[in-house]
Amino acid sequence: MSDFKESSVYPVIFMMLISVVFVGVLAVFFRSSEQKIKDHQTREYETMVVNLLSGSIAEATGLDPKDLTKDVSTTMETYVDSLSGYSRPAYQAMVEAKPIAYLFDIKGKGLWGSMAALVAVDTELKTILDFAIYNQMETPGLGSRITEEGFRKQFSGKTAIEDSQPKQFTLVPEGQAEISPDQIRQITGATITSNSVLKMLSDELALLYNDKVKTNE
Repeated sequence: MSDFKESSVYPVIFMMLISVVFVGVLAVFFRSSEQKIKDHQTREYETMVVNLLSGSIAEATGLDPKDLTKDVSTTMETYVDSLSGYSRPAYQAMVEAKPIAYLFDIKGKGLWGSMAALVAVDTELKTILDFAIYNQMETPGLGSRITEEGFRKQFSGKTAIEDSQPKQFTLVPEGQAEISPDQIRQITGATITSNSVLKMLSDELALLYNDKVKTNE
């Protein structure tokens, strides 16, 4: 045995056994926590859905938006249904069996990789009600600021489709005080990322609007 321990093969086999043990332990931990991770991701996603639709639901029901976002599971079960017939995952806010707003899971490309967002619109897909990016790979402190409320809230109330065509927004400096309805204050130092958000909204909403037109034909 001592001769084997002193051989050049022993360290290799020893490290392989240690690696197998550690991989096995990590696999057990992953399996035991996998469902919890998925449940957490689902809760985070549903929370964002409710946050974006809460204003429309509150307006239609007279409820306080804070109460709607306080109990996400109940709000999802009571007021939110899936919506078929669209090229992207879609949901609808329902009040008294009537759709009052739609929400779509849209995708685009940023400077460094893909991005994904949720956008709430009216049932005609002509007005943006709320908007939030939930996945992005942009530069921390620069492009990543597209997730900040100050940037995303600019889109609330904006016209999304006009004369059956997607509305084209233009960027202006972040510090510009006065802007027109067709302008968006960009993220300073992140012009490409800011433009990527505009392109994502334009392309995806055009696609979804065409889906709606085809469905109603």
